[in-house]
Amino acid sequence: MSGPHTEAPRPQIPPLPAASKPPHPSTSHRAKPCSREYSAHKMKENKRDNTRIQVNLEMQSLLVELTVDKFLEEFVDGTHPPDTKKFQFVVDTGSKKTSYLGLCKGFNEAMAKVKHKEKRHAARITCRWPDLTTDAGPEEKRNIKQPDICIYPSTPEAIAACTLSDDTISTSTYPNMKRTRGLFGRVSWSMLSIPVEVTLDPTMAPFSYADKKEWLPDNENAQNARGQLAYYARQILARQHRQFLFMIVIIKDHARLLRWDRVGAVVSKPFDYVKSPETLGGFVWRYSVMTPAQRGLDPTVTPATKDEVILLKAYANALHGSKTHLKTAVNNIFSDGWPIHKIELDADGFVHMDNALTTTTITEDVPVEQVIGKEGHAEKQDRSKRYLLVGRAMNTSISPTGRGTKCFVAYDMTTKKAVMLKDTWRPVSSNAHPEEMWVASTRKKLARMSGRRSLAR
Repeated sequence: MSGPHTEAPRPQIPPLPAASKPPHPSTSHRAKPCSREYSAHKMKENKRDNTRIQVNLEMQSLLVELTVDKFLEEFVDGTHPPDTKKFQFVVDTGSKKTSYLGLCKGFNEAMAKVKHKEKRHAARITCRWPDLTTDAGPEEKRNIKQPDICIYPSTPEAIAACTLSDDTISTSTYPNMKRTRGLFGRVSWSMLSIPVEVTLDPTMAPFSYADKKEWLPDNENAQNARGQLAYYARQILARQHRQFLFMIVIIKDHARLLRWDRVGAVVSKPFDYVKSPETLGGFVWRYSVMTPAQRGLDPTVTPATKDEVILLKAYANALHGSKTHLKTAVNNIFSDGWPIHKIELDADGFVHMDNALTTTTITEDVPVEQVIGKEGHAEKQDRSKRYLLVGRAMNTSISPTGRGTKCFVAYDMTTKKAVMLKDTWRPVSSNAHPEEMWVASTRKKLARMSGRRSLAR
């Protein structure tokens, strides 16, 4: 963006359409001050608290509190559970370990009888087992605190990603783990649906325990705790193709519901989930029956089919005679923890470069064996659409708010070439111009450079 930046106003609750309307394509694209970004790769091991504080500073003016009823009305689109559905959370708030078990069982019982099996979700205790895949964040390798409980979709891919190995189970000192191993799992940022953070000491909580108190405590413990929640949000938004996400915070026998997007977070007022289990149980039930878009997933992005993954691998294997940097860039698409996805774009929405810019180091012609699977997808693509296959991002924003820019080396299924995809939220600002205008105004300068073909979403 060009021009001076001014302090953005405190964010308002973004309106959502009624359930009968199509899912909202996004939340408000409001301009914001520059994030207090820092390089996580340069953080020293003893700077974990500084990480949380920095993220909390960015979020401190971007949090809004709502009543529980208003939160559910505005943000939760799923149908209500039947009147016969009963919810119960039997939780010992005197011990974290026993509270985890009670919460997990309560969540799983609430989501167990969702009619469609493909929509079911499962809760797992993840407090000791971080995500160890590529780019999960350097803090994970030092065992920075991860969500206490993670709610995952019951898909084969998600189950495989969060399942603990037999060796991990056998060597764990966690009490009664072998007997209840089905309740335990590993954090997987790429598959995680709802993180749940549990705090039994109100003085360590990110928000107030009682409704009548100042809801954003200003002490260091609360700031660190809020920074930790923002850290979870940034990991999920970086690793998944999302527009927003939900989160649950447990403070003893009370809970708060959160909804994060690129503007900030909306937080419900606290409610007693033990005395009124239908609120928390009803929320996870409704979440389970919502569509992926209603849960926050980008509706233009879908998991790649097996045939599409084969097609991408065939292209990568055909790069044996190409330049090293291109082979490396394409091979890096395949990384543990970064599932292959297909992105749908409007064909007329591409940024077309001048002919002088078609010579590029990233989209060179490479012969590739035509691979058509049983679905025949390569022959049936909608010509008004373009489809890109992506995996691991080359670069992602480490901020939980703002433009959330990600850069991918992607495989264009139309041209059968590698392209660079820049995925970013465009702010509504008189100082921000569409990429097409920028290209047009700088074409002469770019023509003298070794350019790269750019695709904009």
